[in-house]
Amino acid sequence: MRLGAGLIALGALAACSESHVGQIVDPANRAPGTESAAANSAGDNSIGNPIGSFAAQCAVDEEAVFSCATGGREKFAVCGVGRAKAEFRFADGESEVVLSDGRWARAAYSGGGEAQIAFVKDAATYVVFSRTVRTNFAPGEPNYPAISDGVVVIEDGAVQSLRVCDDPDVLPIQYQAAERIFPLADQLFTYETSAADPH
Repeated sequence: MRLGAGLIALGALAACSESHVGQIVDPANRAPGTESAAANSAGDNSIGNPIGSFAAQCAVDEEAVFSCATGGREKFAVCGVGRAKAEFRFADGESEVVLSDGRWARAAYSGGGEAQIAFVKDAATYVVFSRTVRTNFAPGEPNYPAISDGVVVIEDGAVQSLRVCDDPDVLPIQYQAAERIFPLADQLFTYETSAADPH
Protein backbone atom coordinates (compact mmCIF):
# COMPACT_ATOMS: atom_id res chain seq x y z
CA MET A 1 0.00 0.00 0.00
CA ARG A 2 1.47 3.35 -1.07
CA LEU A 3 0.30 5.03 2.12
CA GLY A 4 2.87 2.85 3.89
CA ALA A 5 5.65 4.71 2.05
CA GLY A 6 4.36 7.98 3.45
CA LEU A 7 4.25 6.49 6.92
CA ILE A 8 7.83 5.34 6.65
CA ALA A 9 8.84 8.84 5.58
CA LEU A 10 7.09 10.42 8.52
CA GLY A 11 8.46 7.71 10.79
CA ALA A 12 11.85 9.29 10.21
CA LEU A 13 10.35 12.47 11.59
CA ALA A 14 8.41 10.91 14.48
CA ALA A 15 7.28 7.58 15.80
CA CYS A 16 3.62 7.99 14.89
CA SER A 17 0.96 5.47 13.97
CA GLU A 18 -0.88 5.46 10.64
CA SER A 19 -3.70 7.59 12.00
CA HIS A 20 -1.31 10.44 12.82
CA VAL A 21 -0.18 11.40 9.35
CA GLY A 22 -1.57 12.82 6.16
CA GLN A 23 -1.65 11.14 2.82
CA ILE A 24 1.07 11.18 0.21
CA VAL A 25 0.93 14.06 -2.25
CA ASP A 26 2.90 15.07 -5.31
CA PRO A 27 2.78 18.90 -5.37
CA ALA A 28 3.94 19.00 -8.98
CA ASN A 29 0.79 17.20 -10.12
CA ARG A 30 -1.78 19.20 -8.13
CA ALA A 31 -4.06 21.59 -9.93
CA PRO A 32 -3.80 25.04 -8.25
CA GLY A 33 -6.65 25.74 -5.85
CA THR A 34 -8.07 22.21 -5.88
CA GLU A 35 -6.28 20.62 -2.95
CA SER A 36 -7.91 22.51 -0.08
CA ALA A 37 -11.37 22.02 -1.52
CA ALA A 38 -10.72 18.30 -1.77
CA ALA A 39 -9.52 18.17 1.81
CA ASN A 40 -12.50 20.16 3.09
CA SER A 41 -15.02 18.09 1.19
CA ALA A 42 -13.48 14.96 2.67
CA GLY A 43 -13.89 16.39 6.17
CA ASP A 44 -10.21 15.68 6.90
CA ASN A 45 -7.13 17.84 7.24
CA SER A 46 -4.92 15.59 5.09
CA ILE A 47 -5.02 15.42 1.34
CA GLY A 48 -3.57 13.87 -1.77
CA ASN A 49 -2.76 10.74 -3.70
CA PRO A 50 0.48 8.81 -4.21
CA ILE A 51 2.17 9.95 -7.42
CA GLY A 52 5.75 10.47 -8.58
CA SER A 53 8.61 12.16 -6.71
CA PHE A 54 8.29 14.64 -3.85
CA ALA A 55 9.73 17.93 -2.62
CA ALA A 56 7.84 19.93 0.02
CA GLN A 57 7.64 23.39 -1.49
CA CYS A 58 5.17 26.12 -2.34
CA ALA A 59 3.86 26.59 -5.86
CA VAL A 60 4.43 29.89 -7.65
CA ASP A 61 0.81 30.91 -7.05
CA GLU A 62 1.01 30.14 -3.30
CA GLU A 63 2.40 32.29 -0.50
CA ALA A 64 5.50 30.90 1.19
CA VAL A 65 5.03 31.27 4.96
CA PHE A 66 7.95 29.02 6.01
CA SER A 67 10.38 26.65 4.35
CA CYS A 68 13.57 24.83 5.26
CA ALA A 69 15.50 21.59 4.98
CA THR A 70 17.50 19.44 7.40
CA GLY A 71 20.80 17.66 6.88
CA GLY A 72 19.12 14.69 5.28
CA ARG A 73 16.59 14.84 2.49
CA GLU A 74 13.85 16.20 4.76
CA LYS A 75 12.11 19.36 3.60
CA PHE A 76 9.37 21.35 5.29
CA ALA A 77 7.11 24.11 4.02
CA VAL A 78 4.06 26.04 5.12
CA CYS A 79 2.24 27.46 2.12
CA GLY A 80 -0.70 29.81 1.93
CA VAL A 81 -3.18 28.24 -0.50
CA GLY A 82 -5.96 30.79 -0.15
CA ARG A 83 -7.05 33.89 1.69
CA ALA A 84 -7.24 32.15 5.07
CA LYS A 85 -5.92 28.66 4.37
CA ALA A 86 -2.47 27.09 4.51
CA GLU A 87 -0.83 23.69 4.34
CA PHE A 88 2.11 22.14 6.18
CA ARG A 89 4.16 19.93 3.86
CA PHE A 90 6.88 17.46 4.87
CA ALA A 91 8.87 15.45 2.34
CA ASP A 92 11.90 13.20 2.50
CA GLY A 93 12.47 12.84 -1.25
CA GLU A 94 10.31 9.74 -1.58
CA SER A 95 6.95 10.82 -0.20
CA GLU A 96 5.16 13.85 1.17
CA VAL A 97 2.75 14.45 4.02
CA VAL A 98 0.35 17.40 3.87
CA LEU A 99 -1.73 18.81 6.74
CA SER A 100 -4.02 21.83 6.87
CA ASP A 101 -6.04 23.86 9.42
CA GLY A 102 -3.17 25.30 11.45
CA ARG A 103 -2.97 27.92 14.21
CA TRP A 104 -0.11 30.21 15.10
CA ALA A 105 1.38 31.76 18.23
CA ARG A 106 4.11 34.24 19.03
CA ALA A 107 6.11 35.33 22.06
CA ALA A 108 8.62 38.10 22.74
CA TYR A 109 11.90 37.33 24.53
CA SER A 110 14.61 39.61 25.88
CA GLY A 111 16.62 40.28 22.74
CA GLY A 112 14.51 38.00 20.56
CA GLY A 113 11.24 36.18 20.14
CA GLU A 114 9.55 33.12 18.70
CA ALA A 115 6.77 32.25 16.29
CA GLN A 116 5.15 28.83 16.00
CA ILE A 117 2.57 27.33 13.67
CA ALA A 118 0.86 24.12 14.80
CA PHE A 119 -1.00 21.54 12.75
CA VAL A 120 -2.87 18.72 14.52
CA LYS A 121 -3.61 15.25 13.19
CA ASP A 122 -5.29 12.96 15.72
CA ALA A 123 -2.97 12.72 18.77
CA ALA A 124 0.03 14.28 17.01
CA THR A 125 0.85 17.99 16.82
CA TYR A 126 3.39 19.24 14.29
CA VAL A 127 4.89 22.57 15.37
CA VAL A 128 6.91 24.65 12.91
CA PHE A 129 9.04 27.22 14.74
CA SER A 130 11.34 30.19 14.17
CA ARG A 131 13.10 31.54 17.25
CA THR A 132 15.74 34.12 18.13
CA VAL A 133 17.28 34.12 21.60
CA ARG A 134 19.89 36.30 23.24
CA THR A 135 23.09 34.45 24.10
CA ASN A 136 25.08 37.23 25.78
CA PHE A 137 23.87 39.19 28.78
CA ALA A 138 27.14 40.95 29.70
CA PRO A 139 26.58 44.70 30.16
CA GLY A 140 27.74 46.76 27.19
CA GLU A 141 28.35 43.69 25.03
CA PRO A 142 26.46 42.70 21.87
CA ASN A 143 23.39 40.47 22.14
CA TYR A 144 24.91 37.69 19.94
CA PRO A 145 21.49 36.29 18.99
CA ALA A 146 21.07 32.60 18.20
CA ILE A 147 18.55 31.93 15.46
CA SER A 148 16.95 28.54 14.88
CA ASP A 149 14.12 27.16 12.79
CA GLY A 150 12.66 23.69 12.67
CA VAL A 151 9.80 21.31 13.36
CA VAL A 152 8.78 19.58 16.60
CA VAL A 153 6.43 16.61 16.67
CA ILE A 154 4.49 16.14 19.91
CA GLU A 155 2.32 13.14 20.65
CA ASP A 156 0.32 12.68 23.85
CA GLY A 157 2.18 15.59 25.43
CA ALA A 158 5.68 14.22 24.76
CA VAL A 159 8.18 15.33 22.14
CA GLN A 160 8.68 12.55 19.61
CA SER A 161 11.05 14.42 17.32
CA LEU A 162 12.85 17.74 16.93
CA ARG A 163 14.29 18.60 13.52
CA VAL A 164 16.45 21.74 13.29
CA CYS A 165 16.86 23.33 9.87
CA ASP A 166 20.40 23.68 8.55
CA ASP A 167 19.40 25.03 5.17
CA PRO A 168 21.22 28.30 4.35
CA ASP A 169 18.16 29.37 2.35
CA VAL A 170 15.71 28.86 5.22
CA LEU A 171 12.63 31.08 5.12
CA PRO A 172 11.64 31.74 8.76
CA ILE A 173 7.99 32.12 9.67
CA GLN A 174 6.67 35.23 7.97
CA TYR A 175 4.78 37.08 10.70
CA GLN A 176 2.53 39.16 8.45
CA ALA A 177 1.45 36.13 6.43
CA ALA A 178 0.87 34.05 9.57
CA GLU A 179 -1.17 36.88 11.10
CA ARG A 180 -3.35 37.07 8.01
CA ILE A 181 -3.83 33.33 7.43
CA PHE A 182 -3.99 31.65 10.85
CA PRO A 183 -6.05 32.10 14.00
CA LEU A 184 -3.83 33.30 16.86
CA ALA A 185 -3.42 31.09 19.94
CA ASP A 186 -3.03 32.55 23.44
CA GLN A 187 0.40 31.01 24.05
CA LEU A 188 3.13 29.00 22.36
CA PHE A 189 2.29 25.38 21.65
CA THR A 190 5.56 24.08 23.13
CA TYR A 191 8.68 25.37 24.87
CA GLU A 192 10.70 22.31 23.83
CA THR A 193 12.04 24.36 20.92
CA SER A 194 14.67 25.62 23.39
CA ALA A 195 16.52 22.35 22.69
CA ALA A 196 17.49 23.92 19.34
CA ASP A 197 19.44 26.69 21.09
CA PRO A 198 23.27 26.44 21.15
CA HIS A 199 24.62 24.98 24.39
